[in-house]
Amino acid sequence: MPPHQTAPLRYLDWNNLRFQLLWIYKGTPSSSARQVRHALPGLSAWLVLKGGVEISSGGQQVSAQTGDWVFPPFKGDQRKFTSDFEFISLRFMASWTEDREAIQEAIPHVCRSEAYPKLERVTRKLLRMAGTRMTAAKNQMQFENISMQNYLRLHGTFVEWIQIYFSVMENLGAQIYRLETTDDRVNDAKTYLERAPIDQPVREHDVAEAIGISVAQLNRIFHKDMGMTPCNYFNRRKEAHAKKLLVQTSAPIKQIGYELGFNDPANFTNWFQSKTGTSPKAYRNQILIS
Repeated sequence: MPPHQTAPLRYLDWNNLRFQLLWIYKGTPSSSARQVRHALPGLSAWLVLKGGVEISSGGQQVSAQTGDWVFPPFKGDQRKFTSDFEFISLRFMASWTEDREAIQEAIPHVCRSEAYPKLERVTRKLLRMAGTRMTAAKNQMQFENISMQNYLRLHGTFVEWIQIYFSVMENLGAQIYRLETTDDRVNDAKTYLERAPIDQPVREHDVAEAIGISVAQLNRIFHKDMGMTPCNYFNRRKEAHAKKLLVQTSAPIKQIGYELGFNDPANFTNWFQSKTGTSPKAYRNQILIS
């Protein structure tokens, strides 16, 4: 296989890879992001405009200066910024439908921006397209109103950016996590589960009926390919969405529970704790939002 080229999958399987821009802005890190960063949903990329930063994770420490790209690790890290540090910050999702990020590096990566001029060029284009109002919202950008046409233009440019990003990460030695080809009926079941309302319970009988097989056959082939039952897959989707709302919004926990179909806040707390080992409030408090 040629270098820096991910092994091919069926077009059908690539459709399980989702991209979402969470934010892009130009400025300085928040005070809460200046020391320790816990694991947050999604991936990050920084273009250093001024000053420098040191990042430690996975037993490695790297430093970056003006003109460097920084790709923080997938998990938490420790970082130290200079007082004059400025950057363009991107936070985004590039994940498979079972909420596994396509890149899960445990160590940070750094490279010079002039080595990949197209990445910087498209980044600045993306920043301009997002506009002052949206970029000023920083980590709340996804909740800003935007017209359909502007969204499509912005998303199209973001997909162009993602294509360059994956190429850069492969050149830097990052591993691209990919799905193995699955049974078409499993893909149909996953599509059903992804489209099912997240605030409503899912019955395996309904999933099986929708794709034309028995419940027993559904559970057998789904567990064979995915290592879990369809209901567990749906609950993982619900859990990931709950974490995303807790981390990326300031919505009251009671409201988040309602959005996920829990009329009683206590039921939401008990459900979340059974999945994560901690309460929604404790989970939110232990994450430092940059």
